[in-house]
Amino acid sequence: MRRPWRRALSVIVAGAALASVPGIAYAERTIGLTTGRFDFSVAAGQNEGGSVEVINSGEEPLTVLIYAANQVVDEHGEITYTVPSRDDQDLVNSPASWVRLNIGAETSAIGNTPYIELEPGERAPVDFEVEVPKGVPPGDHQIMLFFEMLDRPDALEGSGTSATTGRLGCRIRVRVQGDVVERMEVRPFWARSLVMGESVPWSYALRNSGNVDKVVDARLSLLDRSGNEIVASSVATESSVYAGALSEHAGVMDTLRQLVGHYTLRLEVSYPREGPDAASVPELIVEERPVWIVPLWLTIVAITLAGGLLLWLSWRQAVRSAQRRVDRGQVRGGRHSRSRRRRAARGTAEDDPSDPDA
Repeated sequence: MRRPWRRALSVIVAGAALASVPGIAYAERTIGLTTGRFDFSVAAGQNEGGSVEVINSGEEPLTVLIYAANQVVDEHGEITYTVPSRDDQDLVNSPASWVRLNIGAETSAIGNTPYIELEPGERAPVDFEVEVPKGVPPGDHQIMLFFEMLDRPDALEGSGTSATTGRLGCRIRVRVQGDVVERMEVRPFWARSLVMGESVPWSYALRNSGNVDKVVDARLSLLDRSGNEIVASSVATESSVYAGALSEHAGVMDTLRQLVGHYTLRLEVSYPREGPDAASVPELIVEERPVWIVPLWLTIVAITLAGGLLLWLSWRQAVRSAQRRVDRGQVRGGRHSRSRRRRAARGTAEDDPSDPDA
């Protein structure tokens, strides 16, 4: 049998051997863009263009797909991106279909999507033009110009499939000129009306029913009966609410100390208005909800007392019921005794010959 010290020595030798093996170096694959945003103001039927450079800032060659996608916001405020196809009938309301690409580097395509090959450190300019069709209504529209890295596969020439390893997006906001409609509202704003402890749950949804995007700030504060601010926090800073969409928020406000009584949770949402005085006179939406706060220890004491009271009442009810049963038994027993005495008395009178009535 091997001795323990020999086993330990073999482990040490194996560890030293592994430490002497050179580490395996993995090349990095990194993509970069010279800019990440464009803002255009275009009349329907007109066009506007821009340019962005895509950079291979890693250590390996890259294959990069380039395509435009529409931004879609669902009923809960979640954002996804969809790529238009030839079968789309409503191209007027598909901003990504307004984009025309002009790629300076040599390109190939997977289906209808162009891609370029970039060596480490290489840059490729990508020019684009946004042509807004006639008849597009005024307002803001969002387009994402994506640069998507693929594994550099031989499969590009074979099956036509490849693995996505990451992508960067360049946002293009297009404002179609015309009448501006600003319509923001908070619906709903909810706060738990009865709180036990030091945490107040809340949630709200900002709905942009207008035709232009808004960048909002939101602040929550807890006020006492006199309107004094107990605690406050910023719940949204420069948060985008896109035209015709909503943005949902939820969280918990910590009161920082134990409170008791009636309070008010106030939500203040501010955003700049359109026009020359937008920065100096922001629009403000204020919503309030009543909140009753009870200390947790007081809740436990109240529940304990209530439980004890219910047990005592149940016990008293049981005692009274038992007493009533005893009383009814005694009454019935008394009646039976009197009846037996009367029957005994009648029997004695009948047997007594000296009784004149017998």
